[in-house]
Amino acid sequence: MNSVMVAIFIIALAIFGVGIVGLRLRSRSQRPAVAAWNGNFDVRRYRPMERLLAEDDLAYLTVSGLDQQTLRQFRKERRRLFVRYLRNLESDFWNLHAGARALLIDAPSDRPELAADILRQQLAFQRTVWMIRVGLLVPGFSGATAGVARLLDLAEGMGASAKLVRASAVVGA
Repeated sequence: MNSVMVAIFIIALAIFGVGIVGLRLRSRSQRPAVAAWNGNFDVRRYRPMERLLAEDDLAYLTVSGLDQQTLRQFRKERRRLFVRYLRNLESDFWNLHAGARALLIDAPSDRPELAADILRQQLAFQRTVWMIRVGLLVPGFSGATAGVARLLDLAEGMGASAKLVRASAVVGA
């Protein structure tokens, strides 16, 4: 009986995930393409994300004698802040990605290796975001904490790719 409930939960979660992905892809396709990227992305803005899910502070507060209700509220607030950071990082990443794609399309010469790299970064970023989102839903799953560093590295890589595309477009023009 218990395994049936777990299977139903996993199937429901998968259906929900597919629905969310479909809605995001649809809304993303309806946005106007970014014609130019201004180069103002700095991944350091998102470094606090690494600390928001860390258990060090919670362990300290537990030892210091705070009641469970206060600890739950503290954890809830930190997750809320983390999700806000995650949304902003996703938005910045997709703006970088759209800008890099637009510049690649308008570039005077084809750069298939750069286009493939940007696509790989996009897929890895989306996979890591989903791993983190699942980690936020499942208590005790450390995938969310582990994925933050990877996510920031991917965002930084997309920023570097966008700068490279922009530089090659300027040189080729």
